[in-house]
Amino acid sequence: MAGALISGMVSLLSKPGFIPAGLEEEGQNLLAQLSQIQPVLAGAENHVIDDERVRKWLTNLNAATCDADDLVDELNYEKLCAEAENDDRAADGVSTGLLSLCKISSRKKNTFQNEIRSKLKEVVERMDNIVVSMGDFKFEKGVKEGVDGVAFARGEFEFIEPEEVVVVLSRVVITVRVISIVGVGGSGKKTLAQSVIGKDCCLSEADMDLLQRRLRQELHGTMGVPLFLNMLGSLMRFKKEPAEWREVLHQLHQLGKGGHVMDKDIMIKLWIANGLIDSDGSTNPEFKGDLIFNELVMRYFFQDVKRVHRDVFGNNHEYHGRVVFKVLDLVHDLARLVAPRDHYYNSELNQSIIQNEEVGHVSITGDSTLDIAMAIKAWPNARSVLSPVELLGRAVMCDDFPKPNSLRALHVRSSLFHGDLSELKHMKHLRYLDLSGSMIKTLPEATSTLYCMQTLNLSKCLLLCQLPKGMRYMRSLRHLSVDRCPRLKKMPAHLGHLNCLQTLTTYIIGEDAGYSIGEIKGLNLGGLLELYNLRKVKVVAEANEVDLIAKKGLESLSLCWGGQQYIVSKATNDFHVLEALKPHVGLKVLKIQQYGDPKFADWLANPVYLKNLVELHLILCTELKTVPSVWHLPYLQVLSLKYMNRLSYIFGSSSLPGEGSEGSSELFPALKRLVLIGMKSLKEWREGEAVQGEVAHGTMLNFPVLDELEIISCPKLETMPSAPDLVAWPKEELGCLIRLRRLSIRVCKHLTGSSAEPSIELNLPELESLEIYGCPLLAEIPKCSPYLQDLELDECPKITSIPSNSWLKTLYISCTTWTSLPNGWEQLTKLNSLRITECYSLTDLPDEMAALTSLNALIINECPRLKLRSTQHSDLDDMLSRLELLKISKCADVKNSAERGVLFTIIPAAPHKIIYPNDDHCSKVI
Repeated sequence: MAGALISGMVSLLSKPGFIPAGLEEEGQNLLAQLSQIQPVLAGAENHVIDDERVRKWLTNLNAATCDADDLVDELNYEKLCAEAENDDRAADGVSTGLLSLCKISSRKKNTFQNEIRSKLKEVVERMDNIVVSMGDFKFEKGVKEGVDGVAFARGEFEFIEPEEVVVVLSRVVITVRVISIVGVGGSGKKTLAQSVIGKDCCLSEADMDLLQRRLRQELHGTMGVPLFLNMLGSLMRFKKEPAEWREVLHQLHQLGKGGHVMDKDIMIKLWIANGLIDSDGSTNPEFKGDLIFNELVMRYFFQDVKRVHRDVFGNNHEYHGRVVFKVLDLVHDLARLVAPRDHYYNSELNQSIIQNEEVGHVSITGDSTLDIAMAIKAWPNARSVLSPVELLGRAVMCDDFPKPNSLRALHVRSSLFHGDLSELKHMKHLRYLDLSGSMIKTLPEATSTLYCMQTLNLSKCLLLCQLPKGMRYMRSLRHLSVDRCPRLKKMPAHLGHLNCLQTLTTYIIGEDAGYSIGEIKGLNLGGLLELYNLRKVKVVAEANEVDLIAKKGLESLSLCWGGQQYIVSKATNDFHVLEALKPHVGLKVLKIQQYGDPKFADWLANPVYLKNLVELHLILCTELKTVPSVWHLPYLQVLSLKYMNRLSYIFGSSSLPGEGSEGSSELFPALKRLVLIGMKSLKEWREGEAVQGEVAHGTMLNFPVLDELEIISCPKLETMPSAPDLVAWPKEELGCLIRLRRLSIRVCKHLTGSSAEPSIELNLPELESLEIYGCPLLAEIPKCSPYLQDLELDECPKITSIPSNSWLKTLYISCTTWTSLPNGWEQLTKLNSLRITECYSLTDLPDEMAALTSLNALIINECPRLKLRSTQHSDLDDMLSRLELLKISKCADVKNSAERGVLFTIIPAAPHKIIYPNDDHCSKVI
């Protein structure tokens, strides 16, 4: 850690004019000391594990470096504060008064200099002692390898399969004193041999056979990680007895299992916030962080790297998501060994907090109230306080923050704050603040004085309605996330002053100066960009100046003519504004909402320009009668069309290739998710389909890789499953969707499921989730997939039997007219969760439910006549007694029986088995 901080301090202290007048001597002395330490630091770090004296020297250096970094950062803060005060003055020299809203009392220059001089002298003295003691070690200048600014120790490993390692060790068994290790060049023979075999090996062949089997298991568990092999060799080198070798394998298994799951984007931003990524201004620190991350993945420090999709509705194919990875306990513990002061301290909030000045980073667990002030007092040198688990509604106290403090990063998502958030103004070193998902209405004006802030995440703050007016002074801000904040109606003025900004997820356009679309024209934005209120763009030239083509980092673009509520645009220049907002050709996700013109812009009508598109969303474009030509896009995975009232068909037959034409005739070759909602005029997929009575060119409509299909409120659509006039199951149409995983059928009032065949079966072999809602004539659910796991039946009163499926895990049933539940419970041997709701006439649960031997959770809601047990003990009582979770709400008879104590005999006392009274408040069964 010291190396990156020293590099950053040297860079700042070397800038002309950075050291304030009157502090030149102390500042230059510190710069000279840091410049002496910097060249030999890499060489010193090479001895940290094997030399206790070096480790102690580095510990002292790290502590002094952190304190020095606080002082240099305070100088930087004062410099940024002075710049903000100058910017706050209008052209006539009169202050706009925004900074005064924060009630900041500027310290006298002499007072500040006296305070900082005293602290600098103390740090300089400590650094001087460290430089003197450095001479005792005769460190050589070290050369850092890997990504610039981060050192990596290169080994001689290349990846080899676990079987190859076992073969190598099997050759060791054959000879005892003269050892032959056979393998292809570069497979790690030399390193493994040097690490494992110090002298003679006395293991018998039987012992080695056992070792081989165990080693094969461990290597399969760690994917042949070279770091694991290196530690394996070093630990086994002096072990002679079989029991010792087995114990080493056991220890490594414990170290290598499990792992810490982390978010790549958050990790990189925390690296930057803590000064661990040195940037001279010529290289984007996020880009360098990405290179470092990839280097660590390549060297097996991180593994299980994957994208986790963030869609809250369970959609599996949203392009946007977060990249997560796992850090093995082995690597985590090694990091704590080489940098003990900076290790993460895991604090269980339900336990007492132990004060520790050596803690650099704190990871909060538990569900108790988090008192930030108490945490900072307990860990006064902490640079990061993180609550990695998103515990919905965690209470956070934020009064009386200690000042000063060293905090660089505060990550407390989904929190309910108590106290005055204005206390954040005392965190002048803060660079990373994540309050996403929290119940806050406003961010205090004082927050705009956090001039060092780099990342501010307020996504999903559903109550947030106002941002600080003075945010334009936060010149260090690089990432501002305010997406999914539906109550936010206005942005702060002059955000174009934030020339470091790389992420601005949402911008709400206004008409006054400082709020126009022109504010983002000079910003090099990437990632997600949502533009709202495009109807307020009166001058098309302003939209042209935004120059989205030049913003190559944009992956997702949302163009909304209304606000975050659905308002259809009545502006007259929608077409020209859309034409002006042409993005770069590499865009992955495009969303157009509340667009009021009947024509597309030329770039949107060109399929070649959209060739890299992965998602397309068209919402409330009420005047459009056609859809862009997207059916042959090679990467399109998600197509969502909502509330396009004039759209009668998806595509015209004249635009499709015929026989002998060039190009693929396959439609939607990559489409995995299709959504059609509120399409009041949609009749057919292809123009003329209903007239011809068949799909154009005589071929059945086919989606070769479709996984998810959602069709809701499309009353005129006659060829898809959710058409109201549907009578029998559309076997032919659904048969084209052999990859379908989710199927939702809603409000098909004439669907009976009748067929000439005695037993209906649909060819949906991969279907995992089936929802059927509002089909009053449906009497039978067809067999569709042996792997169906989730089934939802809602308002289908004629259903008499649940389909027998041994794989079913989750079942939701609801019908206001049922007097008894359907049959078929005996086959649901793997059912884990059952929810019964709004069965107003239901009086009893069937005895057959006793066969639900795997049931863990039973939730019953709004069944006012239900009684859970008879007067005689039954097998059903045994099933209820095995439940891990029982929730009952708005069931009057159950409540009454509970009050009489009847249920207490069959439900053991446990905090996770609860009964709700008629209202929404619960009381535990005790």
